Amino acid sequence: MITVAANLDHQAWTQLHRVSPLIGSLNPVDYQQQLQAIPQIHFIGVNDQTIPASLVQDFVAGYDSPKLAKVFVIANQSHHCCWQTAWQQLIEDRHFY
Repeated sequence: MITVAANLDHQAWTQLHRVSPLIGSLNPVDYQQQLQAIPQIHFIGVNDQTIPASLVQDFVAGYDSPKLAKVFVIANQSHHCCWQTAWQQLIEDRHFY
């Protein structure tokens, strides 16, 4: 599983931003037991104010053993800007392997 700027715990996200809870949405954090057996790479931008890196890191820290899940905080990236410029370097750095 590969995520980019993903909201992996929308309850924590709504509390952080003091916005109304998402109604009817599945919350990935509710499925941590099932998800922790799946190899994962989570990319988050260092400048992401929408989904701060701490939310993604907290999600992975909730696993019994986070050895299958890696979080990469990518420089010069925000939630909306510039992921398309980062892909070539991420591939060359073999983050996908």
